[in-house]
Amino acid sequence: ANLSGLTNDEHTQYQKENLLTTAGDIAYATAASTWARLGIGTAYQLLRTNVGATAPEWVSGTAPVVVRKTADETVNNSIAQQDDDHLKLTVAASEIWAIEMFLIINSGATPRFDYQFTVPTAGAFNWVGGDDIGATAVNYPTTLRVAATEKLIVPDGTNQVVKAWGVYVGGANAGTLQLQWAQNVATASDTKVLTNSILICIRVA
Repeated sequence: ANLSGLTNDEHTQYQKENLLTTAGDIAYATAASTWARLGIGTAYQLLRTNVGATAPEWVSGTAPVVVRKTADETVNNSIAQQDDDHLKLTVAASEIWAIEMFLIINSGATPRFDYQFTVPTAGAFNWVGGDDIGATAVNYPTTLRVAATEKLIVPDGTNQVVKAWGVYVGGANAGTLQLQWAQNVATASDTKVLTNSILICIRVA
């Protein structure tokens, strides 16, 4: 074959593999067919477009982590606090999180409903909890709780919303911030936390 007419690189449309030097690097265009490298950001940074709308950049901050309950869960005739199957958050040592919870529950007035949280050793979760009972009456909390302090709800047998929010401050240990719940009075009837209950979690440090 006659190769005399070829230049040094006849494949200028391809990205040169040596542009990307580090795991996590991102290639982006600065102009037509012109490539540049954006180095990987630091832990928990977010990717956004810069103020001039000319290139991507990393910024400090975190997107919310939303934990959704994907199936109904039932307790019957038990006051033992149990781990919720879905509503939990993995945390690293020394992290700080803002947490907001919306539970959809169904329980009668006799068994009632208790819930609390557990956290890794040396971590602290200070929180308040309330509930919406019926269409108009709202029970807002006034007492600050630590992680393993139960909040009592008196439902009426219909689907109702239970709310809680607080700040988790991590200690030396990684682990799990875990919702637990149970009946307040052991009763042979179903107490449920329903699908689409959620935790909204924002890492702030």
